[in-house]
Amino acid sequence: MGRCMINFLNGLAKLEYLDVNSAPVHQVMLKGKSVNFAALGEYNEFRIRTALTKEPETIKVISELKTSDCYWDIGANVGIYSILAASMGASVIS
Repeated sequence: MGRCMINFLNGLAKLEYLDVNSAPVHQVMLKGKSVNFAALGEYNEFRIRTALTKEPETIKVISELKTSDCYWDIGANVGIYSILAASMGASVIS
């Protein structure tokens, strides 16, 4: 018997506000590294703007990561910290 693959995208319309090319881009600087985020909504924009101040202990850990480290982001939410950890060169599991 073959597997039944469900097409979750079938019937969905493209929403303009989800187009990465038209979304505002916000830059976050961490240890001299620039990371750009597309803000696809007010919540995402808020999380991006507060990324370095909302959880200072998390940012301290992330800024000290090495390329040989693995960062586990349990409950990653929108993935801001996962992306910042990856920008430091660490392997990331979210």
